[in-house]
Parts: sequence; structure tokens; C-alpha cells
Amino acid sequence: LKLFHLIITNFPIIYNLNMEIREACKTDIPQIMQVKKWGTEKTYLERIEQAREGKAAYLVIDDNGKILGHIFLKFYGKITAPNYPDMEDAFVKEELRDQGLGTKLIKEVEKITKEKGFNKIGLAVNPTLNPKAKSLYERLGYKDTGNSSYLDGVYNGTEDWVIDMVKKGVGGGFGKYTPGEVISQIGKRSEQLNAALGRVRVT
Repeated sequence: LKLFHLIITNFPIIYNLNMEIREACKTDIPQIMQVKKWGTEKTYLERIEQAREGKAAYLVIDDNGKILGHIFLKFYGKITAPNYPDMEDAFVKEELRDQGLGTKLIKEVEKITKEKGFNKIGLAVNPTLNPKAKSLYERLGYKDTGNSSYLDGVYNGTEDWVIDMVKKGVGGGFGKYTPGEVISQIGKRSEQLNAALGRVRVT
């Protein structure tokens, strides 16, 4: 039984129809810092304050009170692209990646961008240290602006050289999972679980 429980917990299944994407609030900060393991309380308080002032949007994925990921959208853009919103820190708990959560966060800020009257949205990514994220952005329609890479910062002693990407004609997205998407995720995880159980010998 212990072995069976271990196998199940190694394959998290997204099945909660009440999972939603919503605005972040101050009480979320302790969980956000556990998920991201970066920044200080002040970092996230400033984001929430900017969202309150209408300068940005700060969203979290809420699964019945558990924060699974977050994303920050600055309506004022950034130094290298100040004319349209820029998203940063699209982040999902490592054990829950490759399940579409990051895509849903991005689609939601794209929807907000469109509602604000913009038709473009940007982001920055390190193509060397984070090629998987770059591939995701490309699949979602983001393109390299063609500008030179630049130093975004130094994190844990590592220089973060990024490129800018942009998407035109943004829109769409929703905050809750449809039943069909939930069934699809259960099916994928069930296959993984069955494969794992097939390797267990009962003595």
C-alpha cells in the first residue's frame, strides 16, 4: 500500500473543476514565495499594488486555496518595448508543468491585453538557459523581435541574457478548465499511472 501511494503521488492529476485564474492578493504572498522561491515579500506587494492602481495585472492559479502558479503583466511595457504590455514571471510549480497551466496563464493575460485596447503583447526569455519556454512562446505565436540580446539581471550568480519576443493580434483565454480539458488531463495521467503500476511486482 505504501508503494502504491508513492506511485500515485508521483503523478499529480489535475481534475478540479473549480481551479481558476484570479487576481493575486496579499494573503497569497506566502504561498507564491513557496512556489517561486525567489524575491521578497516587498517584490510581490509592489506587484499587487500596481495591479490595484491599474498599472498592471497580477494573476495566480488557485486550486481550492492552493496557489499553483502566477504571472505578472505590466501595461506600461518595459524599457526595450514601452508601447505595449509586457508579461513576466510566468511560473508554474515544477511538478505540475507540461499540463497546460502555463499556457492558460498566458492566454489570460493576452485576453486582458486585448480588453485594454492593445493588439500586441511582449515578453523576454533567455533562449540558452530556458529553451523550453522559448519553444512554448513560439507555439503560442510569439516571435523574436530581432533585437540584440541584453542582460536582464543576475540571479543566483548567473547572468540572465534575454531576447524580446512579441505577439500581435492577441485575444482569447479563460480562467477555468472545461470538462473536456479535465478529462484529457486525467487520461494522460492515468496512462502514466498504469505504466508505473505495470512495473510493480507484488510478492
